[in-house]
Amino acid sequence: MQILKTQEEIYDMEGIAALRRTAKQQKKRESKLKALKEQRAKIEQRIKEYSAAGWDEFLRVVDILVETGALESETLKLLEFGEICADLRGENELWLGMALSSPQITNLDAISLAGFAGALCMDNRPTTCFYGPSEELSTILQDLEPKMNDLLYLQMSSRIDVPVGLSFEIAALVESWASGTSWEQIRRDTTLDEGDLARILRRTAELLAQIPRAPHLPESMKAAAKKANDIVNRPPISDLS
Repeated sequence: MQILKTQEEIYDMEGIAALRRTAKQQKKRESKLKALKEQRAKIEQRIKEYSAAGWDEFLRVVDILVETGALESETLKLLEFGEICADLRGENELWLGMALSSPQITNLDAISLAGFAGALCMDNRPTTCFYGPSEELSTILQDLEPKMNDLLYLQMSSRIDVPVGLSFEIAALVESWASGTSWEQIRRDTTLDEGDLARILRRTAELLAQIPRAPHLPESMKAAAKKANDIVNRPPISDLS
């Protein structure tokens, strides 16, 4: 009888142990399920945040970069042109890259290259200059206008509002400044106030300083850009840094 009783107790203990194992497994499953639900909630929240932060706009920008040859369409890897754009800093690096990749400017001298860079550094302020750029620079800017219009069309089609600047007036002012025109004279050559003029010349110098560091651009252009930066970034412009 004692043996039977002992066996029954053992069976009961084994049953209790099995129940405990089942309970522990159930608890683990519930814990894992809870963790998965929390992870899912975090992912959903991140998707909402990405959307709120302009994820759709980001995808539209990617489409433009693919269309212009900055990114490879399948892998989204930076292509040579994209590497040029990625090393530039400005309001619209894609436009700067397109302009600076133009074969027409490869052999420009420092003065003309300074004017060309200035044309890209315009802003929305109305600008008047009482003369135009040199004939060579004017022709190059005219040849660049179709590219500018194509990029503007792409941006408008994709609902991307990023400035695309090209100013003949600013080009003329910067070209004149790079030629050695005095500060007093160049101030009289434009309707821009002194602060706006100094700011544009400073931005032009900053763009010229980027060209030697950008990959894939011709060495002749990089050498001209260094010289152009030196002649543009002189007092009082150099005093602003």
